Amino acid sequence: MLVSIAIFMSVMVVAAGSLVTIIHEDQKAQAVKTVIDNVTVAIDSMARNIRQATAGSLQCFAGGVRTTGSACSATSTQSIQFGLNGNTLIYQFVSNPTSGMGNIQKICTTSGCGSLQNVTQSITAPTSTIAIKNLNFYLFGTGDTTKQPRVLIMVDGIAYTLGTSTEFTIQTTASMRARQ
Repeated sequence: MLVSIAIFMSVMVVAAGSLVTIIHEDQKAQAVKTVIDNVTVAIDSMARNIRQATAGSLQCFAGGVRTTGSACSATSTQSIQFGLNGNTLIYQFVSNPTSGMGNIQKICTTSGCGSLQNVTQSITAPTSTIAIKNLNFYLFGTGDTTKQPRVLIMVDGIAYTLGTSTEFTIQTTASMRARQ
């Protein structure tokens, strides 16, 4: 009888330990999902604005210098500018020189932006839960009137949750609604 109780207790301790481990891993997975969902919402908002951009207004920048046509699709850029509803929007990656991590910023440069004119808005603010490593834009079809202009957006980053870090890559493509 004593032996069977000892075996039963051993089995219960192992089962309880497994249950605690499963619950902890589930909490980590949910935390990572929440962080990545927040970044995805920011990227979707950016893609939605690009889809509605004014025809012919897409421009990419490499190192602060405007590039056009095939140069935009041949290499990635970390900044894009376009017209939307009479305003000029810029999305750019700004990194911290010491850590290399950064955030994605949105700037509206025209007077139609009202109080937000020339105000830098971080759409993925660097926090203790997220660090953006890279943002790349690839433009296709901007110099060709027979093709629908589209932008490939790629974001690399790290999600920090519950004492662990998880690297992620999010990619989306936005094609303009109106032909140039």
